[in-house]
Amino acid sequence: MKKNSFVLCLMLLCMQVASAQLTKGNWLVGGSGSYSADKQVSEGAGINIKSTSVVITPNVGYFLINKFAVGMNLGFGVNKLRSLNIPTSSITNYYAGPFLKYYLLQEDKLVNLFVYGNYNYGLSRGKNSGRVDKSSGYTYSVSGGPAIFFNNTAALELSIGWYHSRSIEDKVYTNSIKLGLGFQIHLDN
Repeated sequence: MKKNSFVLCLMLLCMQVASAQLTKGNWLVGGSGSYSADKQVSEGAGINIKSTSVVITPNVGYFLINKFAVGMNLGFGVNKLRSLNIPTSSITNYYAGPFLKYYLLQEDKLVNLFVYGNYNYGLSRGKNSGRVDKSSGYTYSVSGGPAIFFNNTAALELSIGWYHSRSIEDKVYTNSIKLGLGFQIHLDN
């Protein structure tokens, strides 16, 4: 009985301490990772490609007003491509760009909901049958989900969203649904 009472008291204490730093003037530092499986279509070439992708994205943001942050993210991703028409290949992507993030519930909630949008410009390097190709392109995405605060500074974020990327040189585009997992630190000003 004492053990259960101690655990209950500890949980209540943590809930009292957990008020997020989602207020004007505070900083947001963290990152996320995502995994996706999708289908790419090449305009004019008639090639359909199945791919899997893993992306790591660190970010830093600033709350302009309560619950609304703007910032910059960097990204690194690896794609593996498979098709009946071409041999298996791999593409490494590097990108950077701005993001917008808005938390929907009040600042003091232990679990909050957020919406997130970003645009990135990037460079890609692909390896296919010993040949190396370089290209540039852009991505944009819209996602959202819950942010679960452990205390007043740290949050685990789960997300689901729509993602679009396009290669400028070869006009290949990708549309996909991505699941993401992120960790954010909210720094008080």
